Parts: sequence; C-alpha cells; structure tokens
Amino acid sequence: MSEVLDFRRAESVPWLTPVREDMLRLIRTGRLPHALLILAKDGLGTEALADWIAAAALCESRGKEASAPTDGVPYGVPYGVPCGECPSCRLLLAGNHPDLYRVEREEDAQQLKVEQVRELIESISLTSYRGGFKVGMLIGADKLKDFCERKIGPKGHVSGGGKFSWVEVECLGACVNAPMIQINDYYYEDLSIETLEKIIDDFAAGKEPQPGTYVKRQTSAPEGPPTSLTDEALFDGSKAKPLSAIPNAPKPPEPAQT
Repeated sequence: MSEVLDFRRAESVPWLTPVREDMLRLIRTGRLPHALLILAKDGLGTEALADWIAAAALCESRGKEASAPTDGVPYGVPYGVPCGECPSCRLLLAGNHPDLYRVEREEDAQQLKVEQVRELIESISLTSYRGGFKVGMLIGADKLKDFCERKIGPKGHVSGGGKFSWVEVECLGACVNAPMIQINDYYYEDLSIETLEKIIDDFAAGKEPQPGTYVKRQTSAPEGPPTSLTDEALFDGSKAKPLSAIPNAPKPPEPAQT
C-alpha cells in the first residue's frame, strides 16, 4: 500500500549525495537494477534514500530532457532526478501512487510477516497503472541478517566453535517462502528470529533440524488448510464413468471395398 513519500528528505542529507549520484548514473545509462538492498546503521538516512530512489524510478520526467516544461515537468530538473511536479511525483507526495507498495513491520512485530511479502509479490506482478515501473519497498527486511551478526558474528566470520559462518547472497529463488536461509544443501523457510535461533541452537547441539517451511503450510501453498478441491470424491474414483471410447483416439481404417 502506498503512503506519503517525502523523497526530498534525501537531498538534504550530505552523506547520501555520493550514493544518489551513483543511482543517477545507473538511471541515465538505463542500468537501474531490478532490486536493491540498502543496509546501514539506524539514523543514517537509508529510508530517505530508499524513498528518493523509488521516486526517481517512478517520476514521469525520468528519461526526458528538462530543457522545456512538458507534461507537467518544470524547467531545470536534472535528468533522472525526481522532479516533484509531474503527476507521478504529486501522487507520491500525496500518498496515493498506485504503483508504489511499501511494506513495514507491524507494531510490536520483530520482522515482516510471510503474508505481507506474499501480498507484495502479487501486487508488483500486475501491470503498472501508469505505464512505468512498479516499486515494492520492504522496510526492515534485514532483521535476520542483524540477528546473524549478533548470534554468529560479522559476515564471513567463523564462530568460536568453528561450526558457523554466514554470507549474504542476492537470490536463492524462494521469494514466496521468505524470509528463508540455506544451510548446507537445504532450505529453511518462512522463518522468524525465534525459529532461526532455534535452528542454529539445534545445529550447535548436534541435532539436525527439519528443513522446509516453519509455518503451517505445504511447500509454497498458502498458510492454513485447503480451501478448494476439498471434496474427497474428486480423488477416490467414485465420480469416474466407464469409457466407451478413448477421446480423440484415431479412428480405425474403413474396411476395403470388394
């Protein structure tokens, strides 16, 4: 769901300027990546930077020369910078942009919920309302990483017992089961900080935790019991009827005329 996006905050934070310039170079060369992971300590303006990048992607002056005011784009806006004046920017500032989806942890929750991530994936898979990009923002999606740093140590560090080390990778092809991790050859999916801590503690104790999902669902199906095709008669053969002929089978040849 969209909300008011004051993307102009990032322009007043001087230490974000080099990163914004890097993003502008990617926009101007058509190389803006499909996903970005923004990590920093609290208070350094990462959320403001994420807002600014989202606005730069959605701004409808992006890719236009701003030498003349056209389609609501004012004079003098540098190429790739969110203009703040086009219809898309005005929708962002009003909190009504239909192509922005922002997901944050619910109050008192330690991490994003699986259902929140699933809804985001479904939303951004649809066609853009305004014909441009669709932007999904996961705020606080790095909490499992923060936990690994506290529990095991910095990325690449081997723990005191020599059993644990962790690295961050771009994609494991299991978005619908996020948050998830891979340990050795197996995926552990739909995790919370509590379930991840138990998995690590079990490995430390010499146990072998069960891989797969850690919520009540089957593989990647929605959580909870089945809601369709629940009639057992659909699968026990009682509704089957005997075939008098195989559908679409080739017809036998006509007997030869004598």
